[in-house]
Amino acid sequence: MSMQGEMSAPGEMIARGEMIAEDAITSVSCPRPMRPRVRRDLELATSLARAAFGSELVALLLVGGYARGEGGAMGDGPDAASFNDYDLVAVVRRVDAVAHENSREVSRIATERVGIEVDVWPISAKAMKHPPATLFWLDVALGGVVVLDGDEAILAGARKIDARAVPLEEAARLLVNRATGLALSRLEGASADPLRTAMHVYKAVLACGDARLLAASAYEGTVRRRGRRLEALAAAGLAPEALASAYCEAADFRLRPHRFVAPIDMDAWLDAWRVRIAEWHAAFETYRLGAKLTIADLVRRHAPLYPKRVDGMRFGLPAALRAAVKGRATLFPYVGHPRERLARASIALAYLDATVSRVEGARWLGLDAARVPPAQLRDLLIRLRDVGS
Repeated sequence: MSMQGEMSAPGEMIARGEMIAEDAITSVSCPRPMRPRVRRDLELATSLARAAFGSELVALLLVGGYARGEGGAMGDGPDAASFNDYDLVAVVRRVDAVAHENSREVSRIATERVGIEVDVWPISAKAMKHPPATLFWLDVALGGVVVLDGDEAILAGARKIDARAVPLEEAARLLVNRATGLALSRLEGASADPLRTAMHVYKAVLACGDARLLAASAYEGTVRRRGRRLEALAAAGLAPEALASAYCEAADFRLRPHRFVAPIDMDAWLDAWRVRIAEWHAAFETYRLGAKLTIADLVRRHAPLYPKRVDGMRFGLPAALRAAVKGRATLFPYVGHPRERLARASIALAYLDATVSRVEGARWLGLDAARVPPAQLRDLLIRLRDVGS
C-alpha cells in the first residue's frame, strides 16, 4: 500500500479532529513542569496529529520556548493563555504532499481551538538520523525539545550536534528573520498592534545577543542562561553593555508580555530600538564577513550572504525558479536563492531611513516603482518570507 493510502486524508482528519471530546484526549507525558493551560493545548494538538497521521506518525516533538520552559503567558495564573507560538515537529515515515497537507490542517485546527498559532513542521524519520547543523537543531541538542508522542530514541541524531559545527551564517539568518518582523511592524505601523510590535523588537534583540554568543562559543540552551553569559561577556568588554541589558529586558518580556506598557508614541519607540538593533546587526556581520559593513552595504551586497546553506542546496537558481513559478517572487534583480533576496529586502525595510527603505525594499521585491503603498510591500514581503526564510 502506498504511503498516501495509509495516511488519513485532510478532510477526514478535520471531521475526526472536530469530534475529539475532552475526555478522549490522551495525556501527554512531559518531563518538565507545564502550566495546565499549556498541557491541555498540547494534548489537543497531539490528539489531532495522531488522528491526521495515524500509523505514519513516528513521533511528535515540541520545540522552542515552551519546550525549554520559557514560553510566555498573558497573565500570572495557571490557566493564563499562552503568548508565543507552539512549534511542533511531526516525524513521519516519509514526507510527501499528503504529509504537508495534513501538517497544515493540524496547524489550522489546533490554532483555531487553542487560540494562538500552532505550527507543525513535517520531517522524515530518515532525516532525523542526521539533521543539519542549524541553530534550530542545536537548540534541540541543548535540551530544547519535549517528545509529546513516540520514543525518545528519535532524538539520538539531533543530540550529536555541537555548537562548534553550526556556522555563523545561521546566526545571520536568525538576524534576518527578526529583521523581517521589524519590517512588517514598520510597514503596518507600530501603533497598529503595540504588543506585536514589542514582540518583534524583543525577538530581534534576543537574536542579536544569540549571534554574539554563538560567535564567542558561549551559546547556551536557555534564554536565561544565555542572558547570564552575555552579561559576563559585557563585563569583560567582549559585548556591548547596552546589548546585555536589552537582552535581559527582552527575556522578561518573553515570559510576561502582558506586563508591557505601550509608550504614547509607539512609532518613536520602534524607531529608537531599530537604530540600536541595526548597529548590533551590522557589527555582527562585520565580524562574520571580515569587512567593515554598514546596513546599506548589506542591502547592496551582491556576494552571497549565505554561501554554505547547511540545510539546503548550494545553488540558489532552482529555488529562485520555484519561487517565481509559485508567484512568490520575481527572478530579478537577484537571480539566486530567495533567502538572499529576503535578507536584503528585510534589512532595507527594517533599518534604512524611510525614503531609502521604501526604494531599496521595492527594488529587492522586484518592483520597478520607487513609491508603492506600504500594504503592497508588506504583502510581497510575507510572500517572499514563505519561500525564503
